[in-house]
Amino acid sequence: MKAGMGIDIGGTNVKILILSEKGKTIYTDRFKTQSEKGLRDFALRLSFEIKKALKVSKVKIKKAAVGMAGDIDSEKGVLRYSPNLAGWRNAPISRLLKKETGINYCLENDANMAAWGAYVIELKKSVKNAAVLTMGTGIGGGLILDGRLYRGSSFTAGEIGHTIIEKDGRLCGCGNRGCLEAYCGSKAIVKRAVSMIKDFDSYKIKYGIGEEKKINAAALAGAAQKKDKIALKVWEETGFYLSLGIGNLLMLLNPSAVVITGGVSKGKKYFMPSLNEGLKRYSIKTPLKTAKIKVSDNADLGSYGAALFSMEI
Repeated sequence: MKAGMGIDIGGTNVKILILSEKGKTIYTDRFKTQSEKGLRDFALRLSFEIKKALKVSKVKIKKAAVGMAGDIDSEKGVLRYSPNLAGWRNAPISRLLKKETGINYCLENDANMAAWGAYVIELKKSVKNAAVLTMGTGIGGGLILDGRLYRGSSFTAGEIGHTIIEKDGRLCGCGNRGCLEAYCGSKAIVKRAVSMIKDFDSYKIKYGIGEEKKINAAALAGAAQKKDKIALKVWEETGFYLSLGIGNLLMLLNPSAVVITGGVSKGKKYFMPSLNEGLKRYSIKTPLKTAKIKVSDNADLGSYGAALFSMEI
C-alpha cells in the first residue's frame, strides 16, 4: 500500500502523520520537541518515533517530508537557522534522520508544507496559483505557482510576514520596522489589545481562556463575540493591515486563491469585513475580482501537507 509520511517540527511539539494514498489517516502521534537537549538528542528521539510509527502502521516509506520553522536549505536538507529551536544553526536534519532510519527525507519550511496542505485539502488543486498565510505568533507564507511549490532561488520565498506595510512602523521580531507580522501576528494583536485595556486583571477574568485566563487570539475572538469594543477595534485594525499585505500579494503574483490559516483565523468573523473593505481601495480591480480568499480552521495543515507532499516527490 502506498503511503506518505509527514513530520511537522515546531518549537514545542513534533507531530508525525502517515496517510494512505487516498488521504486516510493510518497513524498519528506527537511528542515534545525539547530542542534545549540538543540536536543529537532530538534526532535520536525523532528517529525512534519514526521507526515506531512504521512498525505500528506496517507500511513501507521510501521518502518522508519534514516541515519546520526556520531558514531551510531544501536542496541540502539543512536547517540553516531557527530561533524557535534553541538557536540551532546549520543542522543537517535530513542526513541525521536518514542515518538512523534508512529513509530519505525532504526538508521544507513549515509554511511551505502548510501551503501544500491547503492547496490539496482546502482548494482541492482546483487552481494553478495560490498563496497561503500561516498566521500564528508570527506570519509565514507559502506559494503554489503553476501547480507546484515555489521555493525561490535560496528557498526563502513566501515570507509575506516580513514585507513592509508601514514606513518606520512597529518593531518586528526580525529587527525591521513596519512588517506585516508586527501588525497581524497573534503576538502583535494581543499586544495592541493589552495597550488599550485599562483594567487588565478584570479583562482577563471576564474574557481570559483556561485556568491562567490567558488573553490570546482565541480570547479576543470570544470577547468580540460578546461585543467588547476593544476586541472589535483590534480585529478591525487587523483586517485593515491584512488588506495591505494581501493586496500587495494579489498585485504582485495574481493568485487565484489566498488561504489564511493558523491561530489568528479564529477571529475571521471580525477581521474579514475590514479586510474586504480594505481591498476595495485598490484602483486596479482585475487581480482582486478573480481571487478567492478563504480562511481555514484546519490546525494540522502542516503535517497533512508534509504527508501529502511526500507522495509527490
